[in-house]
Amino acid sequence: MVFVKQQDGVEVVSYNTVLARALIGEEVGETVDITMSGKKKSFRILSIE
Repeated sequence: MVFVKQQDGVEVVSYNTVLARALIGEEVGETVDITMSGKKKSFRILSIE
């Protein structure tokens, strides 16, 4: 489950989610593959702010 909330018009992913933990230490341009709810998903990092 991904917890996303709006903060000043920006979607923020909670740091304690599977997605956030998979993204820690990765860099812009990289693709991260994770399994969420039994389904494999791929995410490309477009920017880090």
